[in-house]
Formats: sequence, C-alpha cells, structure tokens
Amino acid sequence: MLSLQAGAFAKEHGTKEQQHEFHKAMFEAHFTTMENLGELETLKTLASGVGLDAEALGEALADERYRAQVEEEIDWARSVGVTGIPTFILNNQYAVVGAQPYEVFEQAMEQLGAKRLDGSSSEAAGAD
Repeated sequence: MLSLQAGAFAKEHGTKEQQHEFHKAMFEAHFTTMENLGELETLKTLASGVGLDAEALGEALADERYRAQVEEEIDWARSVGVTGIPTFILNNQYAVVGAQPYEVFEQAMEQLGAKRLDGSSSEAAGAD
C-alpha cells in the first residue's frame, strides 16, 4: 500500500521521466536487491535518487494523503476484472492480463481501430 501511495505522489509531483524512473527504481529494489517497499526510508531513498522531494513524500505517506485514491484505484481494478500483474488496460475497453506475446497486443489494438505509426494495418506490416 505504501509503495502504491508513493507512486501516486510521484505522479502528482514528478515529471513523466521521474515517474518512470521512480517506478523502475521500485521494481529493481523489490525484485533485484530485495528491499522492503513497505518501509518509508526505502521509498524516500528511491524518490531522492530520481530527483523527487523525499521529505515531501515522507509527509504525504505519513498523513496517508493518497490512501483513499489508491484504494479507489484498487477497487476499480477489481471491478473490471484485474486478477493478475501485469494487467494492461487499453482504452478502458480491453484488458491484457499477464505477460503476453507482442501479437496479443497487436490484436487488441486492431480491435480498438488503432493504426500503426506508419499508417499501415497489421496485416500489411506482417506481409513484409
């Protein structure tokens, strides 16, 4: 819960790059160096490392400023059927659950009517 609230803080107070770097740092801390993301000091250190205001983060987490927001987001995710991580919500219409091959994302984007950056369809791109 604490790391989710820290992510909400980063979204509100950081640049897009800082948000990305903070999430990347939390991922690495959890899965590579086995740090506890439930500890305030760990989150403050990671935040500081990407240029976020660690003291402001500490205050926001201490007063649970983002808790209600995070709980609402969790409730929403459950209501739309999120059952695993990662889950990618596309255009609030489709969910891709779990690690999936690129083709699954292509199919979902086709169903949404998305075009490739070069303007071609997936079928045309695959014909090369």
